[in-house]
Amino acid sequence: MPEQFVEMLKGGHPNSLVRTEEVVRVVLADHARLEGLFATMADPDEVVRLRVGDAFEGICCEKPGWLVEHVKVPG
Repeated sequence: MPEQFVEMLKGGHPNSLVRTEEVVRVVLADHARLEGLFATMADPDEVVRLRVGDAFEGICCEKPGWLVEHVKVPG
């Protein structure tokens, strides 16, 4: 599953969003895909990782609770 997101997010100018908005729509349509997007954060391509962060921002705006479950609170 992460490979699909890598393919969608790689290439182009580093400042462009490429298909980031499409990734957001895919994940919002299927919450289970969120895990694959998290796995994409480990991709060696820094531009892909940057766009994953942009995608998380878009997802968080729509469904903030989805990311809360992944946040580790120090304590």
